[in-house]
Amino acid sequence: MIVFRATSIRHKDKLDGVGAKKSGGRWNREGLAVNYTSDSKDTVRDELKGRVDPKYSDYVWVEIEVSDELPMIEITREMLDGLPWDMDVYDSDDCPSQQIGSEIFESNEYAILKVPSARSTGDNYLLNPNYPDFDKHVKIVSDSEPYD
Repeated sequence: MIVFRATSIRHKDKLDGVGAKKSGGRWNREGLAVNYTSDSKDTVRDELKGRVDPKYSDYVWVEIEVSDELPMIEITREMLDGLPWDMDVYDSDDCPSQQIGSEIFESNEYAILKVPSARSTGDNYLLNPNYPDFDKHVKIVSDSEPYD
């Protein structure tokens, strides 16, 4: 499987999840390392709208190959229906997506958490860099194309 992310050029060769670990994200609490990737560049663009201005950034596209052998768990849009929250708001301690994702990552049973994008019809693939032998199954195949 091929997934994409856009990141600062100084982090282009890293898949350690430190950015999400430092600040938390929609699907992880602060302190948990996660790599946020998407099924397409369009999904990445939608996710980053309003947060990255390509004219003033040093962002590049990173294309990542992920082995199909890695265990994945999926959360579908239907599974999220009826939850009393806005998927695009995740800065509170009681955010359901952070609770769900954090439990999955803390269990370390899965290398990949597939979730629907909050800002597009695409999907995001959250990669767990702490999964055993992660580095043997995940590799960067391209990291020099400027983010557009």
